[in-house]
Amino acid sequence: MSIQMEDCLLSYKTALMAVGAAAAYYIIRWFLWQLTVGDYDRKYVFVTGCDSGFGKLLAKRLDSLGFHVFAGCLTEKGVTDLQTGSSGRFKAILLDVTKSEDIAMAVKIVKENIPPGTGLWSLVNNAGISGPLGFPDCFTRKHYEQVLDVNMYGVIDMTNAFLPLLREANGRIINVASVLGRISIRTCIPYTISKHAVEAYSDGLRRSLRSQKVSVHILEPGLFKTELFNLDLIMKNIYKDFDAAPAETQEYYGRKCLKDFTWVVKLMGFASSQFHKVVNSHVHAITAKYPKYRYLVGYDAHCYFWPLMYLPEWISDFCLDIEFVPPAGAQKKKNN
Repeated sequence: MSIQMEDCLLSYKTALMAVGAAAAYYIIRWFLWQLTVGDYDRKYVFVTGCDSGFGKLLAKRLDSLGFHVFAGCLTEKGVTDLQTGSSGRFKAILLDVTKSEDIAMAVKIVKENIPPGTGLWSLVNNAGISGPLGFPDCFTRKHYEQVLDVNMYGVIDMTNAFLPLLREANGRIINVASVLGRISIRTCIPYTISKHAVEAYSDGLRRSLRSQKVSVHILEPGLFKTELFNLDLIMKNIYKDFDAAPAETQEYYGRKCLKDFTWVVKLMGFASSQFHKVVNSHVHAITAKYPKYRYLVGYDAHCYFWPLMYLPEWISDFCLDIEFVPPAGAQKKKNN
């Protein structure tokens, strides 16, 4: 046999071994992901933001699986709706994650309702708001503070408050970020800042708590048609913030640019309504023996935003800006 033929066979065998090793890795990983922790009826979970959307669906799903669920709701109606038809293990409570007294009361209620030494198996920081959409110079410091107060500080304060109970159970923290916590878009800068903060906080927290036997997991949903994206309210607030901006800012952008901007925002109406995908990811993070550190959820997250994260900035910027009309002031300057 010639040396050239031997080299070809060696390369072929090496390629087959590489393919086999990769296949074995993915098969083993898939198998490990199917393993669950069990004993759901002896585990306690706290979920925030349960008035509607993912939080409400998750709380009900966990209740049906046998978990003891504490569901934090912002309104009395949310508490009543959730408590109705739930099991005796289920407890819905009023909770505004921006209020320290509400968080302290939530901790007190949890401690009174779990056996000593049991601890909290999982804290799901799901509560969040979308915040304002519009041009960056139409936002004030107050706009940013309102979003960060819920989406970032709410996550931090809830985590700090429940960490002693999570340590008791060697539990898990699941923080809901967003695919927009990995790549920013121009329409909702306050929201993307808050979700970038959740990503950074969760990464640092995971590394800090690893030796304490508390794990941290991040959910990164794409665009889903939850109550966060109430288009009528969003449109109303866009015009309200634009009209409240300085006259110079309004003149620079112009009504044509504003109209085009709102048209692009309306595309959010095509967001996914397959909420079960997000809920399934939550459930896996809570029940799996070997949960993922990150859960990217949604077709847009996988097929559009994820590739943009790794492309050169000039390409991702072009893809994210292609549908926008330039401001009137920029067009006027270009023509001069």
